[in-house]
Amino acid sequence: EVFRPISKDVLEQRFLTGETLCCFDTELMPKLQHIRVAGKFFVGFEIPESMTHLWSYIREMYQLDAFTQSCPADQVHMHLKCLFVCRLLSQHTVHLV
Repeated sequence: EVFRPISKDVLEQRFLTGETLCCFDTELMPKLQHIRVAGKFFVGFEIPESMTHLWSYIREMYQLDAFTQSCPADQVHMHLKCLFVCRLLSQHTVHLV
């Protein structure tokens, strides 16, 4: 019974474990931010609008000063990702002479 339905109470929680931010939220939200921004930039992936509970969670996290002050803007985020990828590619490029 691993995939039992989620109760309405859980779906209406503000954060993963209730009404208080916890370590799991601080681990998950940066990953969701990476998926949202880098997924769109690199492969055209967007989190489906039909995932309403996930979007509610993301919007709730975007309301927190702790997240908005520590998370770079989307454009800065992608600039840093591109620099990282370029550096990786340059380290693994075979130079034919």
